[in-house]
Amino acid sequence: MSTHEDGSGPSDPTELPTERPPVDPASAVPVPDPAPFSGRDGYERRRLTDAARLLPVLAAVLFFLPILWAGQGDGSAAASTARGGLYLFGVWALLIGAARLLSMALARSADGPGA
Repeated sequence: MSTHEDGSGPSDPTELPTERPPVDPASAVPVPDPAPFSGRDGYERRRLTDAARLLPVLAAVLFFLPILWAGQGDGSAAASTARGGLYLFGVWALLIGAARLLSMALARSADGPGA
């Protein structure tokens, strides 16, 4: 690659400089190349983390389902209130169990050989 006499840059504007690593525009620091394959442990940990992030969204959807039931019913308000209360308690208990299982799995994957 040839430069101008004063060393300011390439003499041919169509000539591209040699390959440089990509730069993050926010920090102007070269971004390291991602690993082509990070292994099963890393993959499983990312999926567990994704599941833990989605658990509150699932909880919100499940908690708001009884609102959809309000217009449908057999006419007995007491029965639908009791059923809704039992449903919410059951969902709450299942979410606690799911959060416990996810936290144990995440703790196990953090202690594993890939951590």
